[in-house]
Parts: sequence; C-alpha cells; structure tokens
Amino acid sequence: MVSRKSRKGLLRSPVGTRIVGKAAADAVERLPFGEVITGLKSAQQELKIENRRQDLLDQLFGTSEPICLLGSDDHPQFPLLPGELVYPSDRNAAQRIREAFFKQMDFKEVTEYVPGESTDSLIALGSSVATPMTRRLLGDPRARKPRMRIWLPEYKYEISLHFNHVAPDPRAPLVENFQEGREMPWQEYNWGIVAPGREYFPRYEKGRLVTDYLLVTRIPSPVRGAGDILMFGGCHGAGTQATELLLTSLDYSALENLISKVGRSSHFQALFLITDISHEGHSCGHDIHLVDAKAVLVRRR
Repeated sequence: MVSRKSRKGLLRSPVGTRIVGKAAADAVERLPFGEVITGLKSAQQELKIENRRQDLLDQLFGTSEPICLLGSDDHPQFPLLPGELVYPSDRNAAQRIREAFFKQMDFKEVTEYVPGESTDSLIALGSSVATPMTRRLLGDPRARKPRMRIWLPEYKYEISLHFNHVAPDPRAPLVENFQEGREMPWQEYNWGIVAPGREYFPRYEKGRLVTDYLLVTRIPSPVRGAGDILMFGGCHGAGTQATELLLTSLDYSALENLISKVGRSSHFQALFLITDISHEGHSCGHDIHLVDAKAVLVRRR
C-alpha cells in the first residue's frame, strides 16, 4: 500500500514517471507544447522504423507461397524423448516464424510425412547435424568435408555456397548443452561453421557454451519457378532457437547491412553470432549480431 505522503509525492512526479488518474491529465496539460510535438514525432519515427524493419524481415525471410515447417529430428547423439515430435527449441522457433509471417496459418505437429508439395516453400529448422532435409542439401558435417556446392540429380540448379556446417577436430573437447525437458545436460561435439579461408566455432568456458552461431540459407526449391527453401541452423540448440531473436530483436541497422551485403539477390546465406547464453534449464542466447552475409551463386542447369 502507498502511504498518503508517498501518494502525494506521486501526484507531483515529473513527466516520465508513472502518473495515474487526474494527476496524469494535469501533468499533460502542463507540458510545454514543444515537448508534446517532440513526443509525437518520436513515436511516429519509432513506428516508421518498426514498419521498415518488418518490411526488411518480409523481404529476407518471408514467403507468400504455401509453406511447410520441418523441425530437426535426427540428432546422431541425442534422440528425441518418447512422445516428442520435435525438439522444444525448434518448436519455439517454428512458432515465432508463424507469428512473424503466417498468422493466418494453422500450426500442426504430425508424425506422418509432411503434407507438402514440391512447389511449396519449405522452412527447415536445425542444422545438417540433426535435420535430414538440410543434411541432404548441405551435406553431412560429420564427414568434415563441407559441401560448398549443391548439385543433386533432382535439382534444376547448381548452387555455390559461402558457408556450411563443419565438425570439429575429433580430439576437441566436448561441450555441455542443456535441453528443455531433460534433467541433465548432454555433451556433444562443438560443431562449427566454415567459410573460404576461415572457421567459426562457438566459444565455451568450463565446458559450457559462451557463444553460438546461427546460419541462415535461402535457396530456390528444386522445381524451377516454384518457392524457396529456407534453412535456419545453429551450431547448437541455442543457435537454432536464436531464430526468435533474429525475428524480434535484431537491430534495424543490421538488417539494412544484411540487405546491402546480398544486393538484389533473393538467395543468400547470413551468419549470426549469438551471445549472452544462459543455461537455466535450457541453453538459450539473449543477443544476436550479424557476422557476414553473401549472395549465393545460382546457375541453371
């Protein structure tokens, strides 16, 4: 309860503190006209920036065609628990994608084959370590020979990649990864990202992740003139779940920078660094930064 003395002080609070009731109306009336105009302009500017931010997200990661969402389900070291259809981190990321771009669509988890068509756009969550669809396109990182070109028999294109997932040296220490719904953390290889002349591996301290990476790859579907395939894959679960951060928290200027890096190409790869990772029940990042982005070279066969 607020004492009478403190309540009186609240009524005299300067603009910017929490003021309620008649006191709020009186405070607004006492505002200099210039401050009211400045406040309105600031709000309008913020709305303009947010609208522009959503336009950039739609341009980079949205699609107007029907889509299918696929979660990772085939991790070589850590199978799904009984009753699980997807990993919780992938479910969270899928829900966020739906909220950002496809509010009108139903969300359903299925055990049978995904009811998609070859002409549909496809969004795959999880790296090629744990997602069969992504592994078929990008190759198996466990071979430690990253595929930097997609050239499959059924594909109508030849696609040159700039980034891909890679396994660490077999002698490298394992890292702990906490997953929702599991009492104990699992230990796994510290998967990384490779680019021409460079490798990116998440940092860790005392066996726990300090950073992670999220690789986003957008390429055309196998059917010429149809939709696109979007792959969101982290080196670990924290990276994949950072799809949420990408859609909600990535700075507007970073999106502008990404657009400038890929130019007019609608097909690209973008690498993001995930920081401020906590391990309270689930390894989860809280900040995201653009590392680099490149347009992918697509040649018709």
